[in-house]
Amino acid sequence: MSFDRFDFEQAIMIAWSGTDDLDLVLEAMDDGASQNEIRNMLIGIKFLQDRKFRKVFSMLEAGVADRKIL
Repeated sequence: MSFDRFDFEQAIMIAWSGTDDLDLVLEAMDDGASQNEIRNMLIGIKFLQDRKFRKVFSMLEAGVADRKIL
């Protein structure tokens, strides 16, 4: 995996975007979304957040191994 510290920082910022997704769920709740719709949104966010953080952790491991991140 080839990346620099800016790629790593970008991956962290993308992973952080989950808080924006949760804001959308809160808005949907205020707009009267059904319990099933909310549940489906949360399941999707959970899956995406897991993938985002796995990518960040993989980059961290590779960076430490290559001494790009100390």
